[in-house]
Amino acid sequence: MPPVEAERAQVEDAVAAKIQECDPEQLLESGDFQDILQTVSKEVLSCLDQEPRGQLTNEVHTLIAHRVSELIRPGLDYAARRKGKKTKFSDAPKRRPLRFARFDRVVCLVGGDRQWASGNIQSLNEVDPSNPTVVFPYVVKTDPPQGRLISVPSDENDTVRAEVCFGQREGAMWFTLFCMPATPNKSRRFGVGDRVACAVEDETGDYSSWLPGTVLEMEYCFEEAAKKLLPDWEWDGVHGRVPYQVQLDTGVKVLVHRDEHWLAVDHKTCK
Repeated sequence: MPPVEAERAQVEDAVAAKIQECDPEQLLESGDFQDILQTVSKEVLSCLDQEPRGQLTNEVHTLIAHRVSELIRPGLDYAARRKGKKTKFSDAPKRRPLRFARFDRVVCLVGGDRQWASGNIQSLNEVDPSNPTVVFPYVVKTDPPQGRLISVPSDENDTVRAEVCFGQREGAMWFTLFCMPATPNKSRRFGVGDRVACAVEDETGDYSSWLPGTVLEMEYCFEEAAKKLLPDWEWDGVHGRVPYQVQLDTGVKVLVHRDEHWLAVDHKTCK
């Protein structure tokens, strides 16, 4: 069997095994089984590199577990109700409204030396595969250098918050440092004096909002402040600079730590 086909078969076997683990009584309709198998297998294969990896990594198995748990629940609950039975998800807490949506950019408490890490939300209200009575509000794929899937235990600011241009609130420099990209992007969309709109914390601190401002400086150097907070990290050269320092129309100065559309846009976009 060619390597690529072997990897496809390996992924499909892992997905099928996870579906069977979630449905030990085989309550799921065959059509639903195949739909979940094809959907999750396709998503996983699209995340893998073109070159075959041999054995599937723990991260891939975690992704499979999260996606199967997310997709199987509606069909399994429906089939169980028809047959008057319970599933492993029956006693799980009811899903609650969340602050963020899938693919939103957030900053998560991860502990360790880094403490916080930025990333993209991959799934919502994820049932813990090892304990169906626990529901994680978010599963987040953190940015490099971590670059892994993490489960966020609660939808609170002390565990997860919106990634924004920090500067309005206490601890802003800490969050800027933890959100700095591993490899800075050298291309720049704006210049000094340009009018922009920045994503910043709203009044509640729970969400983000867009506020207009003016670019004060490009390649703003914060090396000295960074070395005081994290002296063991490398802050020389590009690692101690952010693309822009912006003064909002409110008078507050914020740092744009990535030149990305989710942090700064032309102010006309937000009119």
